[in-house]
Amino acid sequence: MRDARTPAPPALTGSDRIALWAVAGISFVVAAAWVVVAITRAVAPYVFSQPVGAELLPLDGRTDTRSVDGVTNSLAGAETVSVSADAFSAGPIAQIVATSALEALIISVVAAILGITIVRIGQGRPFQRLLYRLGITAGGAMAIGGLIVELLGGGGRMAIASEINARLGDERFITGFTIDPALIAMGFAVIALATVFLLGERLQRDTEGLV
Repeated sequence: MRDARTPAPPALTGSDRIALWAVAGISFVVAAAWVVVAITRAVAPYVFSQPVGAELLPLDGRTDTRSVDGVTNSLAGAETVSVSADAFSAGPIAQIVATSALEALIISVVAAILGITIVRIGQGRPFQRLLYRLGITAGGAMAIGGLIVELLGGGGRMAIASEINARLGDERFITGFTIDPALIAMGFAVIALATVFLLGERLQRDTEGLV
């Protein structure tokens, strides 16, 4: 039985803290890198005439789009076609560009929050109300941001498909889109985890009050 005057061993050793700080540093670097990616995705199609990738739904699984002005590659069995920003309607292009940049920003936010969480754990206080708020922020960014990405980007891709069909003079692509719920589901999972952190913080506070 441990004597009441004997100090408890530290929860984290020095090597543990070094490892946590290293992972936190990597998370912050990743977050900063994805901010740069987001900015690049937002400006490159307009400033550097970089083609915009649009995932379309071909009717027969294989469509040759080399005859369409503004399409920089043919769709040879794949679902992604690259289009020039200045060759299609500004609205759909802006939607696709915005969703691509938003995806990068979501990754940046999640990476930054992960870094902050690891720093808090390294400080020996993993259960704090701040972590609950950060978790809600990260989960909300993933869930709400993911929904916006799917709806806004899907609308843009649908409009691009309609324009390509009109230029080909035939219905080659489905004028619709599918929704990938993975990011949205992950967002709600993070929110649930943040709730666990909140309950842990309350339990820790109540436990400390009994000592």
